[in-house]
Amino acid sequence: MQNNYFQNYINDFIEFMVPAGATYIIVTRKNYNLFIKNTKQFHEYIILWEIIETEMDIYILLHHVYEHLTPGGKLVVIFRNYLQSFFTGWHRVLFRDGQIKTNWLSHTDVKTFLHITDFETVTQQPLCFTTTTFPFINELFNKLLLYIFPFNHLSFLHYIVARKKPITAKDTSVSIIIPARNEAGNIKQIFENLPVLGINGEVIFVEGHSRDQTRREIEKGIL
Repeated sequence: MQNNYFQNYINDFIEFMVPAGATYIIVTRKNYNLFIKNTKQFHEYIILWEIIETEMDIYILLHHVYEHLTPGGKLVVIFRNYLQSFFTGWHRVLFRDGQIKTNWLSHTDVKTFLHITDFETVTQQPLCFTTTTFPFINELFNKLLLYIFPFNHLSFLHYIVARKKPITAKDTSVSIIIPARNEAGNIKQIFENLPVLGINGEVIFVEGHSRDQTRREIEKGIL
C-alpha cells in the first residue's frame, strides 16, 4: 500500500502539471474500463498512472487516450524506471513474493509507443527517487538526488509529457481530364489558364476524330 507521503507527492505533481481550470482525468487500472466507455467525454490532460506497466496492449491503451484528448491536449505518462526490475527481481527471490506481470519500459520504449500512436514527446524527466516511509529521507532524495547525475537515472518513477501530433496538409495528386474534339482554337488558352497542380498533377486530353489541328495544338502545348 502506498504511504501518504507518496500519495501527496503525486497529487502535488499533478496539480503542478495541470493548469488551473483545465479538464483532466487520472487513468489507472481501476477506472480504465469506465474511461474507455465514456466515448463522449474529452479532456485537456490525461494522466496515466500505474497502468502502462501492467496493460497487455499498450497500443490500444494509447489509442483510447488519443480519442479522449481535446485538440492540443496533453498526455502525461508516469511509469516505473525499468532499472528497478533488477531490485524487484531480487526482492521476489529473497522474500518469495508472487510474480506480477510488469512491462519494464525504458524512455525509448515509451516514446516509441507514443510515436506510433500519433503523439509527439514534449518533455521527459525523473519524478520520484524513493517512496520510503521516512519523510526526512524522502525529502533529501527527492529534492536533491533526483536532479543530480547519475542518480537521476535511478529514480523510482519517471514521466513523459506528450501531445497529439499536429495535422499537416499533404501534397495530393490531381488529374484534369479534358475531352477535346475540334477544339484547336481553344487549346492554347487552356494551357495558359491551367492552375498550379502540384508535383503530382496531370492533364489528360481525350482527342479523337477531330477535323482540325486539335491534336497538333495539344502536342505543341505539351512541348
